[in-house]
Amino acid sequence: MSHFEPLSPFYISTAELQKASDDGCSFAAFLISHAAQDAELANKKFMIAAKVTKYYLCPVHIEFGALYECSPDVKSLPATAMLWERTRNEQWLPQPYPTFVKFENSSCSPMTRKGNVITKQISTSRLTVEGNPALGKIANLEINHYPASDTAFDLYKSWMSTCLDRHQACRRPDPHFMPTRLLEIGKINGKFRLKLCNSNKISPGAYAALSYCWGPDKNLKTSSTNLARHAAGIDADDLPQTLQDVVRAVNSLGLTLLWIDALCILQDDEHDKATEIATMDKVYTNATVTVAASRAVTAQAGFLADRPDPWPTGSRELFELPYRLADGQTGSIVLGPDFNRPDEPLDFRAWAYQERLLSPRILDFGAVNTRWICCQSVESDRYAFTDGWDGLNTLNTVRDDLKSKHISELYEKSKGGKLTKPPMTAFRDLWSDIVQQYTARTIGVAEDRLLALGGIAKQFGTILGDDYKAGFWSSTLAHSLMWTRIEHWKHEPETPHSKYIAPSWSWASLNAWVDTVYTRTLDENFRVLHCHLEPLYKHAPYGALSSGFLRVAGTAIETVWGSNQDSSRFASRVSICDSKANRKYVARMEHDRAPIDLSLEVKATLPVLFLIVASGDRRTGKANSKCRCRNQGSIKGLVLESLPGGTYRRVGCFYLGGMEMDSYRECLRLFRDGGVREFTIV
Repeated sequence: MSHFEPLSPFYISTAELQKASDDGCSFAAFLISHAAQDAELANKKFMIAAKVTKYYLCPVHIEFGALYECSPDVKSLPATAMLWERTRNEQWLPQPYPTFVKFENSSCSPMTRKGNVITKQISTSRLTVEGNPALGKIANLEINHYPASDTAFDLYKSWMSTCLDRHQACRRPDPHFMPTRLLEIGKINGKFRLKLCNSNKISPGAYAALSYCWGPDKNLKTSSTNLARHAAGIDADDLPQTLQDVVRAVNSLGLTLLWIDALCILQDDEHDKATEIATMDKVYTNATVTVAASRAVTAQAGFLADRPDPWPTGSRELFELPYRLADGQTGSIVLGPDFNRPDEPLDFRAWAYQERLLSPRILDFGAVNTRWICCQSVESDRYAFTDGWDGLNTLNTVRDDLKSKHISELYEKSKGGKLTKPPMTAFRDLWSDIVQQYTARTIGVAEDRLLALGGIAKQFGTILGDDYKAGFWSSTLAHSLMWTRIEHWKHEPETPHSKYIAPSWSWASLNAWVDTVYTRTLDENFRVLHCHLEPLYKHAPYGALSSGFLRVAGTAIETVWGSNQDSSRFASRVSICDSKANRKYVARMEHDRAPIDLSLEVKATLPVLFLIVASGDRRTGKANSKCRCRNQGSIKGLVLESLPGGTYRRVGCFYLGGMEMDSYRECLRLFRDGGVREFTIV
């Protein structure tokens, strides 16, 4: 936490503040409306000042009607100003005046501090405007309400030119690659008209790609029956609004070629779809720019419509106050009611995840701003590549724009032969993050679970020189099998899918948000013997599968899982009985799915197999504490259900932990009494 002396601290009583409000000061009225009313304190002086918290790195001081920048050397993050009190641990306030009111970035209920006034905490947002001296010190610009204006289009084009001409860190398109089909943008009688062209019949050139939410499957698409008609021409007015908007945006950038999946892939030809999807990594990687229609819920919604104000019209809680910089300049700042920027609709679409990570340049049309996202922009001056509001968008809860930078750097190094053996820990963590973020998104067709991540997987395969195994990598497969489900699982058995998706040992078999777990130390008897996967299409090894199995060796024990046992939202307790030692061990179980209906009141049981994947002991306690240090053992592994034909399917994971060493050894003996066996998991 930074230490500074506030500039010209200002003290005021509630009575004086009330008079200012009565005289017409709306800011005073705003403060009064949020303060506790206490007659005994009406004439007591309050200090208006600010403090720094661990979340906000830009200290400011608030004087009545003015804001002061107190530490010009500290880089700012999105923050709001605070009116704070002195406490024993905050000696930077010169006098112990009580809290009058707080401004901070999280809503809280009224609070009480002993000896101080009961106050209400207020969330606020703050912004400034282009040309204001405060720009660069305040995280937010005013919202650009007109993303389709000529001025806005000129700005977008300048961003693209800057990136292509000056950004050394940004990957350039391969001039020799072109997608199989592209839309050629033209005009007839002042109206846009598109022609669907085979790329081998046109000159190579720069093209744009679109990333968007399809929505209901009623949009105009290319099929084998209308291919010739689309080649003759498509009136842009016949397209859904999002597609109309992207034609307009791409044309404004000076580009004439456009790739849209719905129109450039034959949607009724499974072979064509598989072929084109297998090259999707190249389509987005080599696009001059990807237009992300992030704010559009469906293809019908569009993304160039005027943006509304986040605050109600005529809001009485908008205040423009003077803002004095450390160098003596005076700008202004607007305080307004806080609003939480929502995650964009596109950020919940699974297919859009790899489209974002693969694209070296993105023109992102969001609900409150338009941003240029590239490898260099995410780490440079954020104000230079946004048309308004907050440029620091890496705080978005469901995306990480820096991740595409890391992937791009690894990919470029691998192409140049500079990356012979990437740090395994860094790679493992990056892939785990990708899987976890990807599985949190929604996918319309369950069979696309692996397909929609295939482009990123293909690039990782190139980087690592490793074999891809249904969402895992061959070199770390044995260590990666203990993934768990994050979201709440249904009590009812899941409805079987009409088409094959993935083997049960893969996270891709589950249409749910998963947590990737890396098991560092395997049990001495556990080994992966063989992994066989059959791609649905031979030319698409990173795509959909038709079948697969995993053969492993290890020690296991049979037990029973049933609906009559204790269960909670995420885990059940399953008992393992050792008749020889007259002991019972209770394992925690993490379910993938419910093979039996646990919502029924009738007793139901299912025989399962606990297969050890990892075991070991660790030292607990602190060496310098009064408690004696001791070792405790733990065992964890896969829960398997027996299937006809001698195979098994995974239904979850189990964990036996915190065992004293005697119990741990006895439990291991119980598992190993049956010897090492082989299991085929499908």
